[in-house]
Amino acid sequence: MTHIRIESVERPFDDPNIAHAAALVLSRADAMGLLTRDVTRLDAAAMRDVLDGMQDAGIGKATASRPCRFSDTEPEEIAVLLSRINETLWKSPAPAHESKALRKVLGIDLLARLTGMKAGDARTYPGNRREGRDDPIVERLHFLALLVSELAGSYTDAGVRRWFDRPRKALADKTPAQTLGREWRPDDEGPIRVRELTDSLSSSSAT
Repeated sequence: MTHIRIESVERPFDDPNIAHAAALVLSRADAMGLLTRDVTRLDAAAMRDVLDGMQDAGIGKATASRPCRFSDTEPEEIAVLLSRINETLWKSPAPAHESKALRKVLGIDLLARLTGMKAGDARTYPGNRREGRDDPIVERLHFLALLVSELAGSYTDAGVRRWFDRPRKALADKTPAQTLGREWRPDDEGPIRVRELTDSLSSSSAT
């Protein structure tokens, strides 16, 4: 992922709590393929870009369509809004956008292996495929996008790719890819353990 290169911060995003929540919004939106330009300044314009991307993907319409005036809004209200955006991103698959973003980070072969798609399907997804919320590929793409958003704070794209194939003690010396297993769903034991591993990484980087 190359869209986030924060070089400066504008009020009220210089508040540590708001900055952390806003950075999470940007990281998730980028991993989900919702950012269309490079973000170098943590400010209201960056948040509006996220909301525009959400609208374009057709997710979180109630949240994405509401006017957001960060400059004259109380910090507590901004924190609530950012929390709402993060929750919406967490719950809202955007498979057409996520597949494109994940192809850039993971590459075709790894994406195909992790999702259970054939390489040709991973290269063209969604193509003519009909998407549905009960589609396991949709679920896997969204799960992987959220994982990548957590890993992006600690790894380069190449590092993210290697991460999936390196044995981890927390996974009984299995790799994350092996732990996900075959024909997996996000609520299966293996994916939950992998998610806990990325959660621990993001928690340690934030402290």
